[in-house]
Amino acid sequence: MLHNSIFSNGGLGKDLNNDGPTPNDPGDADLQNLPVLSSPMNTADRTTIKGMLNSRDGTSFIIQFFSSPAGTDEGTTFVGKTTVTTDSSGNDSFVFRPKRRVGAGKNITATATRNATGDTSEFSAPRKVVAS
Repeated sequence: MLHNSIFSNGGLGKDLNNDGPTPNDPGDADLQNLPVLSSPMNTADRTTIKGMLNSRDGTSFIIQFFSSPAGTDEGTTFVGKTTVTTDSSGNDSFVFRPKRRVGAGKNITATATRNATGDTSEFSAPRKVVAS
């Protein structure tokens, strides 16, 4: 399900257990944990998105980023991806800069997909892009 826009479907964009938002659990013992984003920020010429992922230790993941209009929490427009590998504690902090600037006021969400299996997370909580 890489690069797919998912939005306006009347429910969660991705609902892994069909029971509403699934909370992260330390070390990701069951369903794939979602990335946790901090405030995305615009400078004059670029957008910077910071966040972290806690999941299985020593594992490679694709983090995909999406923008959506304010007030939505899914993934309207794919803005890019990065690959991260968790440390021995299952953590990785990341900084991502999309090739194109994302408009201030739009929401950013992200998903995490394990490279080896294709297991994917629900969308992260939305974070609004702010100006620096």
